[in-house]
Amino acid sequence: MPFPFISAIYALPNSGNIYSESFVEVFGSVGIIYALVAHFAIQVLAFGGSFLYGRRVFCSGICTYAGHFAEAFGSGMPANRFRNSLNPNSKHTNRTFQVVAQVLLIIDFGIGFFAAVLLIFWLITRSTVIPIELILDIEIMRVLTLDTILFGVGFLFFGGRFYCYYCPAGLSVGWIARLGGQQIDSNLTSCTLCGKCNDVCKMSIDVMASASRGEPIATWRCVGCDMCVIACPTNNLKFSTNFTRTIKSKFKH
Repeated sequence: MPFPFISAIYALPNSGNIYSESFVEVFGSVGIIYALVAHFAIQVLAFGGSFLYGRRVFCSGICTYAGHFAEAFGSGMPANRFRNSLNPNSKHTNRTFQVVAQVLLIIDFGIGFFAAVLLIFWLITRSTVIPIELILDIEIMRVLTLDTILFGVGFLFFGGRFYCYYCPAGLSVGWIARLGGQQIDSNLTSCTLCGKCNDVCKMSIDVMASASRGEPIATWRCVGCDMCVIACPTNNLKFSTNFTRTIKSKFKH
């Protein structure tokens, strides 16, 4: 997924490639233009959509890396043996795993951002001190190790949402979604402290703690899957953003 921290996209005008995919060989001399237009369109859909409608736009609609099949196969993974410390009856990730995932996220995002900065510096200065091949190799190794191998291992042993915990693209759109006011409203009725929202939250968010106080659940980790909304027996929860709340208020009047 070519997000801004993917350094290969900046080398496209010079190499004609994104990783091993040659757009020039496939589309001819206009291949680079096609790739850049597609890249720009993805950014608008992912970031613009997440700002208006929340992280769910990317995680459930655009993400082709994990989002489309994580839910389908996640329930069959051995990870269902793991417990969520927020609720002992839950079958989701524990706190230690979350910390490890966040460390991986920092490393993954940091390497990608560092490679992107180096490549931009190279494009401006054409410096021979930092070969462009080395910069692209750093990016490729990041994708092969942190994104591909760890994703496969994590998906097998920790369940379908493993990558969602340390996905650098998810972090980016998560921040944008928070700027757009993404949250789970919890003041529609009243919380009975049944804990079903915590049981079904595969991102291990303590929904019940905020819902019991009638406070919104606002965190970039929320992917907007609506599992907690559906599970709530009192219909107390609702996913919303600044945009959807504005639209709803206009229709009320």
